[in-house]
Amino acid sequence: MGKIGVGGAILPHYHDVAEIIHITAGKVRLLCNGEWRSYEAGDTFHVPAGVVHSVVNDDTAPTEQISIFLPVEEGAPRNCYFGTTQVPASMPPDRPPAAEGE
Repeated sequence: MGKIGVGGAILPHYHDVAEIIHITAGKVRLLCNGEWRSYEAGDTFHVPAGVVHSVVNDDTAPTEQISIFLPVEEGAPRNCYFGTTQVPASMPPDRPPAAEGE
């Protein structure tokens, strides 16, 4: 399970696997396919392999989410590591300020 502090974000990046993200607490904004969308606790979304994405806390309290990573290649070995590549991208300008120390 991951947490994002107030004003915090998972910086834009992509994986060589698909990712399913389920929001368990709070409200976030997700960058996926160049578009920002809002999600809240109980929502689940799919990020295809190779797609640049970012998650930003859009709440006044920390958010929590569960990520599940799925290989997309036929015959991919189970329980292996996957690649993540951070990329430069602009964050939404009106996100809440980061809490002190984050």
